[in-house]
Amino acid sequence: MATRRRLLTTGRASAGARPSCHATTRFRGRSSGRRLSSVPRITRCGSPPTSSAWPMTRARTPCTRPTTRRSKARACVTSSKGLPGRLVCRPACTRSRSPTCPRGRALTVPTRDAARAMSSTAPGGSSASNRRPSRTRLRRRSPGIASPSLRIPATPTGRRSSHLQETTDRLARRLRRQAAWCSELESPLYASLLESAADDLESGGPTGEVLEGFADEPGTAALALRLLGALHRLVLNDTLPELASHYPSTGGDGDPAAAWPLFRQALVEHQTRIRELLASGCQTNEVGRSAALLGGFLEAAHRTHLPLRILEIGASAGLNLRWDRYRYESAAGAWGDPASHLRFTHSFETPPPMERTADVVERKGCDLNPIDPTTEAGALTLRSFIWADQLSRMAQLDGAIDVAREVPAEVEKIDAATFVERELRRVDEGVCTVVFHSVFTQYVDEPGRERIAAALRASPAFHLSMEPEENTFEIRLNGELLGTSRAHGTHVRWLTTPRRDSD
Repeated sequence: MATRRRLLTTGRASAGARPSCHATTRFRGRSSGRRLSSVPRITRCGSPPTSSAWPMTRARTPCTRPTTRRSKARACVTSSKGLPGRLVCRPACTRSRSPTCPRGRALTVPTRDAARAMSSTAPGGSSASNRRPSRTRLRRRSPGIASPSLRIPATPTGRRSSHLQETTDRLARRLRRQAAWCSELESPLYASLLESAADDLESGGPTGEVLEGFADEPGTAALALRLLGALHRLVLNDTLPELASHYPSTGGDGDPAAAWPLFRQALVEHQTRIRELLASGCQTNEVGRSAALLGGFLEAAHRTHLPLRILEIGASAGLNLRWDRYRYESAAGAWGDPASHLRFTHSFETPPPMERTADVVERKGCDLNPIDPTTEAGALTLRSFIWADQLSRMAQLDGAIDVAREVPAEVEKIDAATFVERELRRVDEGVCTVVFHSVFTQYVDEPGRERIAAALRASPAFHLSMEPEENTFEIRLNGELLGTSRAHGTHVRWLTTPRRDSD
């Protein structure tokens, strides 16, 4: 090693001069033996200027005994022995790469105690000094670089990223599921807007920021419809006049391609308000479902021959509590007031027996967030949840609001289970009590449903429901299937054989 790699130094140390780094130094490599570079005279980092006031330094001599790489580096500096409590080069010299140093690593001078620990005072006295440096010393890792033998756990960032992707996928699926329903129920505008919103969500657009925090809701919470309802509300109250030009509910052209950029822009500019609206529940109160429920009310009245006391749970604005004040028409006959503000003319494929009669003597409902349809704010909320390109539904709602102004109905702010338990404890002779609901059970937790079912079992009241089942909505009376319909009360098909009045 000593013959293949030599450290040749020219120059002499003189009084007041620092010979170590002011000398011209040549290095020869282990393998090639050729001259690599020549280092000019420079002043070392952190070294003070020389002065005649400094004590005389002793010129360095090459080390003649086996050395380690670190002790060989010590040969390039003046020995600290004999100095009066001071090193020639202060520890301010850092182990950093110098652009002019051919060895690629600047030398540092350790403290006096560290120097004694590294160098042996007798030949062969240090086992470390006798090892071949190229094969016995491990490379020093840079700060912040972990050992390859250590297991590095997954970082929190990775877990959050995975959770974020899962959340995005879940929200996108819900938007596309509702888009499919909108397409099937003949709302091309809403179907297209929801598909575009799902794409925007997956690409990191503003849809994700608006829906942030809502992914943990159950899928039955109708988040997609609440998003559409929030934007529709801003259209109806003239907050978004440009988007209104493409919403048929405000006289627009219904062009989805032209509507989407404005819809997306609204998500950015009105994010705070939209998120506030999303925090409220979905208040559809689809009055068209009265057409699907009609046959059930007529059946209960026919079986008991008594006037009806009707109790609606999840009543919203109570529009379906006024079902007996609407007009229903079919090819097989008609039922209801011919002068009603609301007429259903295309709701039935197979109508229920229209010749039956029913008389409502009491109507009452409950909701966690009831709406007064006779107020301007209440009417706006109801209109916002009507799909913007379904003008016939909008016209039906307007007719139902007109009826509500003439026919009062109490909707109490209370949970459904408590309401049913309380109302069914009251027994009225001479009336038939009917507890009914439509597209409601998905919003009630399991304990609440169990309480409602227990109260109904302990009471002679009838239970009328219209709830989704796979690809259709089933109309049942005390569990008996009477008919089916679509979500908004259209395509009603009555399945049971009508009972004769003499039965």
